[in-house]
Amino acid sequence: MIWPVAAAGFLVEAGKTAWDASTNLIPESVPRGVARITVGVVGVSLIIHALRAFFSTALFIMFCRFCQRWVSILHDSRSKAVSQIQARNRENPGTTSTEPKADGGHNHHPGVSS
Repeated sequence: MIWPVAAAGFLVEAGKTAWDASTNLIPESVPRGVARITVGVVGVSLIIHALRAFFSTALFIMFCRFCQRWVSILHDSRSKAVSQIQARNRENPGTTSTEPKADGGHNHHPGVSS
């Protein structure tokens, strides 16, 4: 478990180096303290924006996979139900749902109230 600590140390060093290099890009007429604070605020803002975009994309992908899984489950259960109904209609050919009913010819779907 040493590599996460080494990676964190590398990132801290890289961040300090980038912060110092960015501060040196600011003209000398700006006091160094103000330049370091400004560069730090801009850097933190950019990091927060990048992390927000990354997590937003990751959550969107996870949500899409979740929905895709549910759609496939619902599709499978619907296909199973349709095949069961078709098998029942083959066994009892006079009971298809397209034939007129004794209640005036209305075709009511099971489980749906009118």
